[in-house]
Amino acid sequence: MTNHFDAKVIGSDKLSDLAVLKIDAQQLPFLTLGNSDNVRVGDIVLAIGNPLGIGQTVTAGIISAKGRRTGLSDGSFEDFLRKPMHRSIAAIQVEH
Repeated sequence: MTNHFDAKVIGSDKLSDLAVLKIDAQQLPFLTLGNSDNVRVGDIVLAIGNPLGIGQTVTAGIISAKGRRTGLSDGSFEDFLRKPMHRSIAAIQVEH
């Protein structure tokens, strides 16, 4: 059974293509946001999004390095988000 709720946009960020929505409902499941400064090499992560508009995707992976510079970009999160293929992707750390 699928429930549908009306939502109100209470905040958004154009660069990261993210929005914060408010839903007037009780006892909904939720996800606690973490702090990316606490991510460790080897942590399991999920990327959830709609890259290039191809449809909803969920991809699992691990953090293989931190602070690595490839020479292809300045390495910043903002530079990552400037690339169209990375828009509408949310990285989520999985607690284990």
